[in-house]
Amino acid sequence: MARNTNIETVLFPVGFSDVVVDGRPVAEHRAIVDRERGRVFGVVSRDYRLITNEEALSAGRRCFRRLLGIEKELDKLEVFNILMPESRAHCRVDLIREGDKIVFGGEEYLAFLRVTNSYNKTRVLRFDLGFCRLICENGVIFGKEAVSFTFCHTNEEIGKEIEFRVRGDKFTKLREVFISTCNGLTAYPVKREKAVALMARALEIKFGLSRKGKVLEKAHEKRDEFRDRGEKLIWKYFRELGENAYAVFNASTDYASNPEEGKSRHLIDTYQRRVGKWATIFTDQAKAGNFDLDRHIGKYSGYFAESAA
Repeated sequence: MARNTNIETVLFPVGFSDVVVDGRPVAEHRAIVDRERGRVFGVVSRDYRLITNEEALSAGRRCFRRLLGIEKELDKLEVFNILMPESRAHCRVDLIREGDKIVFGGEEYLAFLRVTNSYNKTRVLRFDLGFCRLICENGVIFGKEAVSFTFCHTNEEIGKEIEFRVRGDKFTKLREVFISTCNGLTAYPVKREKAVALMARALEIKFGLSRKGKVLEKAHEKRDEFRDRGEKLIWKYFRELGENAYAVFNASTDYASNPEEGKSRHLIDTYQRRVGKWATIFTDQAKAGNFDLDRHIGKYSGYFAESAA
């Protein structure tokens, strides 16, 4: 599925409009309006702090520059991908800087900053640092070790300007955690018959296999579709990277970052975060000793044993 890098798609005019009831404006509330399409995104209180996508991107560039220690050359921050639904009520924009490559095992990764903004109160304003494997453009955002800034859309929370407090060594430390995690995943062997179940565990796929009737039939179809695609991805990365958890990690980020044609893109962010969280949990548990892979995979082992029967 082709990436969207056209920044103009998110830079449409947005503003406030009065909420009118029985011919009178409601003093306590206003509507957020897509001025280009004439659509109402939502109704908010007077304290709501409207951040346009343009403002969010400008803040994201400042944040990324501080994380990377860049004082100048803002023009080298490029748009890598844009995720936005047809409603345009929210968006996610990934920024990269081509010059900052991270090498692991001969593979090249880039750090990216994901800017999330919304006009309908469904998402807070947030900025997250992630990593993308260049050869296949698979992205991941780590969990507990992530660089993340979140702001509620209120005047009190944001103020006149979005501010970031970033330690100078934060990016360096996160890069070290990323490489250490990849090393830990590479060191752990995974047999082929357990790989797809582990991949489902990494993505926390919800199949709904506890249901009944026609709903259960749909759940089985979803499970089987995942198994078929998962096996193809697993075989691909096993051949390329060896039969280990790092290959499962890459198969999982591939699944997360590249939904099949006709499938919704709205879970890309969720899946990328889940895989990042799983990667750190897996390596922490594996390093601790007495690690039981079957226990880690848990219920997913049964799901795929059932499908093979």
